[in-house]
Amino acid sequence: KAHAWTPAPTDTVLDVGAHIGSFTMVASCCAQKVIAVEPCKDTFSLLRTNTWRRDNVDLVRAAVSDRNGSVPLYYHNDNPQAYTTELDDADCETVRALTLDSLLDSMGCSQVDFMKMNCEGSEFKVILQSSRTTLRRVHNMVILYHVDFAGMHPHCIVHKLQQCGFETQIVRHNPQRGYISATLTPDSHLR
Repeated sequence: KAHAWTPAPTDTVLDVGAHIGSFTMVASCCAQKVIAVEPCKDTFSLLRTNTWRRDNVDLVRAAVSDRNGSVPLYYHNDNPQAYTTELDDADCETVRALTLDSLLDSMGCSQVDFMKMNCEGSEFKVILQSSRTTLRRVHNMVILYHVDFAGMHPHCIVHKLQQCGFETQIVRHNPQRGYISATLTPDSHLR
């Protein structure tokens, strides 16, 4: 199955939308290197506190987006711990934005063994904008999708990943949200 990834001691893990570091902390116990990316100032501070003794964790304060530069990060009025670059119904802060291509290049990652992506609607733009070469640097991924924020169907992401040589699986939690797991197939270099 596409989501059957087990971390190895030599793995590099990318946690996009790391929040306070729950997944980062678990991955850092198994992987050689974890790159945790979080845009929100207050949440990033908690992420730093939670991971400060983890020598194998690199922190990046940025939003992964479809362009480099800066983007507004909006806070939901009904949930102050939730934020997105996709809505404009609340207070916001301006944060640095990096494409997935730029993030991997800046961190010197020629290969990512596993990526968890939870970026509250931006996942559509990020994956659809990313080059085939960049996506194929990530061998396994789980992407949480948010149709209610992005207004796009998860099949857009699935189609792009399949074109790049990934085996995919969609798991829906409800009509608006779920996750996509994807694994780069061993023979995908032939495509």
